[in-house]
Amino acid sequence: MPLPSHAVPAIRSTGFVRLSVVMAVAGVGTAAVVGFFVSSLAACLIMAILLMMMGVVRIIAPSPEIAEGLAVRRKPVDAFTYLALGIGIAVLAVGTPHLG
Repeated sequence: MPLPSHAVPAIRSTGFVRLSVVMAVAGVGTAAVVGFFVSSLAACLIMAILLMMMGVVRIIAPSPEIAEGLAVRRKPVDAFTYLALGIGIAVLAVGTPHLG
């Protein structure tokens, strides 16, 4: 059964890719390559830095449209979640013996 036309949100075509989405995809890709070729410790630290950068971007972005892909909930909740996950991953990565 197809959805009624009022239930399907309109797709916006802005003509360009959001910087936050490019940052997230590039960071995860970099972490995967570094994890494969260098060490898992370096990959974990890259992911932690990426999450903390995403938290900062979410804090300084004036509207959710600019932080598209990062804005899930209210700004303080999103920023706290990204920063806390980044710090937690960094602490666990550094504190885990024989990770590198």
